[in-house]
Amino acid sequence: MCTMPDLIISDIMMPSWTDRSVQETEGRYPDKSYPVIMLTAKATMGDKINGLELGADDYIMKPFEAAELKARIRNLLDQRRRLQKYFREHGLFGIEEKDITSARSEVPEEGD
Repeated sequence: MCTMPDLIISDIMMPSWTDRSVQETEGRYPDKSYPVIMLTAKATMGDKINGLELGADDYIMKPFEAAELKARIRNLLDQRRRLQKYFREHGLFGIEEKDITSARSEVPEEGD
């Protein structure tokens, strides 16, 4: 039996980390309901976008303040709890598929 993590925080500069580690972790936990925070010294905008596109919920560049990390952790976990509570109380009934839009479909591609 596999225990689902509440949150994953990983430094992507760790020797065992690869760009695909978030996806590999999701393979072990296919019902991803936990947030992933990447900590990194890789500070280019391209690195940040790549990390977010790989599935990270947050991407924090070093150096960072511990208070900021704690606040982001608290916000992500609180958001998950609110969603879980909402769907536990309301379920998915009443939601029409036509009312659900992908976040990707609303974000213009670069150059648009």
